[in-house]
Amino acid sequence: MVLCVAMENLSFKEAVERLTQSDKRYAPEAYFFVRDGLEYTAKNLKKGARGLARHVTGKELSQGLCDYAIEEYGPMASYSLKQWGLMRTEDFGEIVFALIEVGMFGKTDDDKREDFARLFDLHEKLG
Repeated sequence: MVLCVAMENLSFKEAVERLTQSDKRYAPEAYFFVRDGLEYTAKNLKKGARGLARHVTGKELSQGLCDYAIEEYGPMASYSLKQWGLMRTEDFGEIVFALIEVGMFGKTDDDKREDFARLFDLHEKLG
């Protein structure tokens, strides 16, 4: 997954407003969390790859989102994500693919929702 320029020139906030009007499962904060967590994950992966940009897989993103949540929210990480509707790694995938559909994220032909399926117990990992 990579961040992209919106197809309709929507701001990220406008895209999230559209998505949350049609799909009530996730709070707007969940979308902003995934966007910021993708940036965090890509930056951390880049450090490990001698500064070379590369694709972020569903598994890498899920782990990175957990790391980001713990860093940002500490002991409140699990509670915060639950409040936003993020209960499983599959929820990360649902948000990622919703953002792909509105042109906010890009993907490769190999990326699929199943990349986020049953990776680990999200809230156990968050402590």
